[in-house]
Amino acid sequence: MEFAAHRALYRLTLASAPASGDVVGVSGEMAVDWQNACTGWTFDYRSIIDILKNEEGNLRLATSATTWEASDGRQYNFDVRHTTNDSENEQISGIARMPLGGGFGRVDFVKPKKRKLSLPQGTLFPIAHSQVIIEAMTDKKAPTFVSRNVFDGMDTTGLYLVNAVIGRAKGLKNPSKILPPSMRSEKSWSVGLAYFRRDSTKTVPDHEINMTIYKNGVADKFLMDFEEFVIRAELVRLEMSKMADCKR
Repeated sequence: MEFAAHRALYRLTLASAPASGDVVGVSGEMAVDWQNACTGWTFDYRSIIDILKNEEGNLRLATSATTWEASDGRQYNFDVRHTTNDSENEQISGIARMPLGGGFGRVDFVKPKKRKLSLPQGTLFPIAHSQVIIEAMTDKKAPTFVSRNVFDGMDTTGLYLVNAVIGRAKGLKNPSKILPPSMRSEKSWSVGLAYFRRDSTKTVPDHEINMTIYKNGVADKFLMDFEEFVIRAELVRLEMSKMADCKR
């Protein structure tokens, strides 16, 4: 089973925050759109997160991203914009490439400034990484552990060592009506992703994502841990797209 083209909308809320911290509430939404363009995959991402604080001023964080990943996993184009309180404060764009015969890859950043970044041998881009996770889920070896270097360009670091812990498959007791009928009888897997900056000496991840995911790559629940607080993402709308006819 391969990754499926789909559009999904998630509601964001505060799952937890330290009692000693300043964050008392989170609301927002996240939209993702994965489409197969035959020569590669396009990805559009939008999120708006309103963070309610006790003392300091409230924050509105918004992110938009448009990417294209070649079907052979060798090229990745990315353009990402981050804003705080409706004022753009960061744009990240460029092209990443991995050589066909193996070896080190390279990222050519255009923004925020021109620079180059070397990618370790075997680095994956997001779709290729998702497919590795799906293969590990469905090859009957779960629970299992998968560790890969991943470049997504979502921040100026871009490159992370991502450790994935994959649980056993589980059936749905009360499947959501948001899921299409064909998915309601499918099993799902719990997947935990821990992101470590490649140049970091920390023993704890920079951020973590825990999700419930299906064999077609659709996730209906997330917990995103950003150290200062944890955000819950719940699926509220899902549209499965027809796969492109790439044989024409």
